[in-house]
Amino acid sequence: MPPFARPLRAARAAWRGAIDSLLPPQCMLCHAETDAPGRLCGTCWPSIGFIAEPFCPVCGTPYAAPVPEGLVCGSCLREPPRFARARAVFAYASGGRELVLRFKRGDRTDLTPGLAAMLRVSAPLCWPIAI
Repeated sequence: MPPFARPLRAARAAWRGAIDSLLPPQCMLCHAETDAPGRLCGTCWPSIGFIAEPFCPVCGTPYAAPVPEGLVCGSCLREPPRFARARAVFAYASGGRELVLRFKRGDRTDLTPGLAAMLRVSAPLCWPIAI
């Protein structure tokens, strides 16, 4: 570890503490106080609708019940998409939709770290992407 790393880390922590005491971190949806910036409160977390297995291996649409591995959804069977595989972190509904709209249309670039963290956590579901 470089000799300047420890003091730099301490300075960042002190700066974060000073900022948090003046402007406490808030939930990305309801603005309730949270423990760190870019997080969701316990009330808003369930409203996001994170996508987890099982889901269609082509379009990523979640299934309501367990299905055999590799089973493609009816939409992809009826009209096969032009892509090989698509994934999303959460469904575009309720809280997830509100986050996306605030980020895209509300110029809320402060949501970037929280949304990026959600993408990092979901990476195992997304990679490798077949092209």
